[in-house]
Amino acid sequence: MRQEPLQWVGYSGGRVHIGHDGSGFGVRLRNAPACGVCWRPFSLASRLVTNGSGASSSPTEGYQTPRWWLSDGWRTVRTEQWDAPLYWLRRDGQWLQMSLSGEAPVDLGTPVSQVSFYEADAYARWAGKRLPTEFEWKSRPASFRRREISLNREV
Repeated sequence: MRQEPLQWVGYSGGRVHIGHDGSGFGVRLRNAPACGVCWRPFSLASRLVTNGSGASSSPTEGYQTPRWWLSDGWRTVRTEQWDAPLYWLRRDGQWLQMSLSGEAPVDLGTPVSQVSFYEADAYARWAGKRLPTEFEWKSRPASFRRREISLNREV
């Protein structure tokens, strides 16, 4: 899969209306009720983090470094003996990923999936960033969301 260059898209702060107002089709509990949210300016990456993005291409190092982890996350890493994302395994010097189709080599251009909140947060800290809040994530433009859906169908 071709990886587009990472860019940062800025969003101005202010009051934004999110959620579902309850009218029409598609009311979901997680999107209701509608509300107004205030926030400061922020930026989101123009694409999802891929398996080949920095630390994720050599994951074992991050699982040995407590500095990037929330305390609960680091405790989980140690207790559960995590050393890579759950569905990744190393065989004959190659990273493989378990999927619905069975084992396959990790595709470095594919968006990272099936990692915990702790793993995602540790990666963001390692990269000098942070995870977006729920409201920031839901505020991204429809064009960005359509591209994500398209990307997920290609995978």
